[in-house]
Amino acid sequence: MHPTAIGVAIGSQRLTATTIPTDFAPPVIRTPVLTLSPDRPIECGTASENPRVRGDGVTVSGFVERVGDPVPITSPDGNTHRAEMLTAAAVKSVIRGLLGQSHQPPPIVIAYPSYWPINAISDLHGALPAAGLPATVQLHSGMAAALAQIRNHPDFPSGGIVALVDAGATGTSVALADAGKAQLIGEPLRVDEPAGVDFDHALMRHVLGLVVEDPHQLSNPDPNLLGALSKLRAQCVAAKEQLSSETAATIAVDLPMFGGDVRITRAEFEDIAAEPLGRTVDALRELLDREAVAADKLGGVFAFGGSAAIPLLTQRLSGDLHLPVSIDTNPHLTIAAGAARIAAASVPRAATDSGPTRVPRAVAFPVPRQANSGPHTAPQPANGTRQPPPTEAFPAGTRPPATQSAGARPDPANTDPNLVPIKNDNKTPPPAQPRPALTFNDHHAETAEDSDRRHGRRLLLIGVAAACVLAAAAGTAYALTNNDSGTPEAPAPSVSVSITTTPETTEETTQEEVVVPEETFVPEETFEPQVTTSDTPSSESESSSPVVSPEVETPVEPLPT
Repeated sequence: MHPTAIGVAIGSQRLTATTIPTDFAPPVIRTPVLTLSPDRPIECGTASENPRVRGDGVTVSGFVERVGDPVPITSPDGNTHRAEMLTAAAVKSVIRGLLGQSHQPPPIVIAYPSYWPINAISDLHGALPAAGLPATVQLHSGMAAALAQIRNHPDFPSGGIVALVDAGATGTSVALADAGKAQLIGEPLRVDEPAGVDFDHALMRHVLGLVVEDPHQLSNPDPNLLGALSKLRAQCVAAKEQLSSETAATIAVDLPMFGGDVRITRAEFEDIAAEPLGRTVDALRELLDREAVAADKLGGVFAFGGSAAIPLLTQRLSGDLHLPVSIDTNPHLTIAAGAARIAAASVPRAATDSGPTRVPRAVAFPVPRQANSGPHTAPQPANGTRQPPPTEAFPAGTRPPATQSAGARPDPANTDPNLVPIKNDNKTPPPAQPRPALTFNDHHAETAEDSDRRHGRRLLLIGVAAACVLAAAAGTAYALTNNDSGTPEAPAPSVSVSITTTPETTEETTQEEVVVPEETFVPEETFEPQVTTSDTPSSESESSSPVVSPEVETPVEPLPT
């Protein structure tokens, strides 16, 4: 027997995977810790979770929450690794734990956290082929995968609006969905509290407060103490899960200063977790206000995730909203099971006698509207099979673009899924059609001769203007140097301006010379006419009228055409 589909859910505290049918193999749950060995494949999980993990390799952790970070992760051996490459290697290790020695993997869907930004999704998408995963692997948001699983719950209504609560390990995400259309409404809302790790730490501090009198004893950097504290934390996580179904749990404590069992009741744990769990209701009411949906319009609340099994959470949600709250049988596997359902729905029907089965193509690179975008509607198959709830499909092999600016050319890879391929009976690819050459006819283009002529006229006008300015300056100086006796000083030297134009495109040289005569032209508006009077008495034969200096006219040569 071979599995029909595989679903993998990525989380910061665990990676889960399951198959359809579910009886093919038990679900795989791995802690996101990688063991790197030079002569063996990369393995994910601890030695107690994964029997293929050996103690002679280098361990790396904390890579899931670093996906999208351009700064690489440095392993203990000094090597650097990209976070998305380590995450893709962890996914491959989890899938290998499901399939065993099978070399023909079925369709695979990977569910990423719904709060991931688009650059983190894009980086992981590009790392999947490099990790050796099939090109048919698709990425979907965790909230969309959970909706695909929850819609099969017996209490899921046929219409109206439902609320989804993802009580994860590092935070809580809430979303609204249209039950009739099986589509998310708006964007999910992410809050940091409550978080599953906070409950684990709170329970561990409670146990340490019961067995350790002096807290300073825990600050000793003894390797044995650090190892004992790590084991105690694992015991507290197991006790938290046990208290979801039982009224009491026993925690084995093995510390240097204390050794023995500590009994914790559900009431004690609920006192610890009461305040953080109350923030889930606040987050859901905030989402209802943002989407303008009244609380009495909700048809139900569905919770999933590791912390969804805490009875106090369902009690708080049901009591404050006055609605029934339902959880899946295995809430920590809801997202992985929904991803497997989406993968199974993409399997084409068996071939018939009429011809081969047409496989519907997925939408290429749907870009979320915001950084924490939720899923979008996937295309419906051409063969009439109902597609799973709205998802964000990213087939591996090409990186989805983060954004596309307005007016940019469309990506040739983003083809329309509704286009029908061209039929070619000769089984040979059609010849490539050359692109038409783009020509631009400028009807106002000028020749090189016209350009040179215009350039020469421009230089000539500049030279004439400069000559006039110099002539005016010389005339002003001449007028100012005349004394009252009317005896002029030495005449101003003649001004000669020589302008030479040398066009770059022709070999001829045009030289035009403008010569201003020695009798400098002085504009009338510059000075008044000079009047000269004699100090000696004038004779009767001489005229008594004043002597006026005649105006000097300067010949002006016509401008060349």
